[in-house]
Amino acid sequence: MVSPATCRSGNLVFSLTCQRLVVLSSYDGLSDPDDHLTMFIGTMDVHKLSEPAWCIIFNITLSGAARFWYDNRAPKSIDNFHQLRDKFRANFQQRRFKKTQTKILGIRQKLEESLKGYLAWFEKETLHMTDRSDGMMVGAFINGLRPGRPFKDLISRQPMSLEDLYIHVNGCIRAEEANNANRLSDSKG
Repeated sequence: MVSPATCRSGNLVFSLTCQRLVVLSSYDGLSDPDDHLTMFIGTMDVHKLSEPAWCIIFNITLSGAARFWYDNRAPKSIDNFHQLRDKFRANFQQRRFKKTQTKILGIRQKLEESLKGYLAWFEKETLHMTDRSDGMMVGAFINGLRPGRPFKDLISRQPMSLEDLYIHVNGCIRAEEANNANRLSDSKG
């Protein structure tokens, strides 16, 4: 089988036996391709390997759908690592972890979800947001809360920053957990 990546490596001879490469995790096409590229490029830089070597080594880091994508490129259709990177990124760009404000404003606390659970879910969903201002994040969090004491408290005294929001919400979580613990001990006694 002829590799899709020639990377002008026809006469390239290099030995990996003299070097111990840092173990790279494989990319299966299900996560953010930029994370994989960042780790891969960083590792290649550390080992001071040439770009043609990058092309040869990159395909070793692929598995699953990513391996299938690579193996189905036309032979000798990729001339250099920049081209390989761009084609890789274009193919898996839908897996990039970029959340928009519209998606974040759609986060809602579920009916039986605890405040602690909602906070954890909100933090996870907003982690990779590109345009996150404190005001927008605070507003989105409050907007997604179910009616109740935390919602009323946050509406009456709106936090000025994300840090203020987290301090207030964590206080509410501690109170909610203490209240639940008291109910549990009352039901046993």
